[in-house]
Amino acid sequence: MSSTGNEAAPHFEPPGPGSWEQDPVHYPRPMTRYFQETQPPAFGAGTREFARFYGLLMDGLRTGYANGFGYNQVVSVPDAEIPARLERAARVFPEKLWREQLHAWDTQHKPASIARHRELQGVSPDTLSDLELAAYLKRCRDHHSDMITQHMRFTAGALLPTGDFLAQAGDWTGLPPSELLGLMRGSAAVSAGGSDELESLKRAFGRDPAAREALASEGDPAQLLARLRSFGGEAGAAVSGYLDLVGHRLIDGFDIAEPSALELPEALLKAIKRKGFRLPTPIQRKTMPLILQGMDVVGMARTGSGKTAAFVIPMVERCALFEKAAQCGCPTRLIANIGKGGQAWTVEALRTQLPYRLRPQAE
Repeated sequence: MSSTGNEAAPHFEPPGPGSWEQDPVHYPRPMTRYFQETQPPAFGAGTREFARFYGLLMDGLRTGYANGFGYNQVVSVPDAEIPARLERAARVFPEKLWREQLHAWDTQHKPASIARHRELQGVSPDTLSDLELAAYLKRCRDHHSDMITQHMRFTAGALLPTGDFLAQAGDWTGLPPSELLGLMRGSAAVSAGGSDELESLKRAFGRDPAAREALASEGDPAQLLARLRSFGGEAGAAVSGYLDLVGHRLIDGFDIAEPSALELPEALLKAIKRKGFRLPTPIQRKTMPLILQGMDVVGMARTGSGKTAAFVIPMVERCALFEKAAQCGCPTRLIANIGKGGQAWTVEALRTQLPYRLRPQAE
């Protein structure tokens, strides 16, 4: 198709009176009509709730669309509410009010939401009549709206304490935010997408060599996921439980037109493999059995092939077995440059990978 050069540039009218700021992070491209109609009321309700909970001098955010692109506008606090907001804000950090939300999320809202997700996912649309299908789609839309509100309600609880920490740490150290943000990567399992279903999956694959072999095999990703689901016993049930939890999550963006995890089986399979369900690398398969027998081994392999784990994992296993301490030298620039902090780095890395509690040797 050739261009005539007469196409008019799109005209952008403000979504409403006042100032609006485009949100290219959440809305990098035009959103569907469904999303443009469903999201603004739910988004506004959720941001209004967190603003009131934390005593912010705003009454939430209003979203509007121009040619499908999302714009936000700050909603002013009614003058009559300002004294109460200031009083509430004064309590936020001394009382750590975000812990109330965290407790409510872990004990009430998260399990209830997951149960609702699964209830809706368990319905087969092919079995519904036209009227039943319409009612079912309305239930899905209403639930989606509720989840948008819930998402925004809990957003400030994640941002306020971490934002305060970054601001204070910058004042203490003089370091720029770009460096301090590295501290926000998190070490808790939930920071990396941990869940009870994922832990069940890890345990099942740890006990089932055939499942690990299948996961490491090549082939069509969708067929491999189906094969893993079909495994009998603990492994198959764990795969199904995990996929039921994450399979319908959107991979790129927030609109329902974006692909879900199950629609991108290759990406989903890679994500599962990154959780640690894989066979040892060639250098590990060749050296670890010999090291565990107490033999001296010299191995050569390229960078990133798992050489360090090839000797550290057997070392830790033998230390745990015989209650011994070990000292090792790693001729790599990364670990060499860590210097004295290398011990803490190594212990933390192993703590997340191995089922042993390491006790650093006293200096």
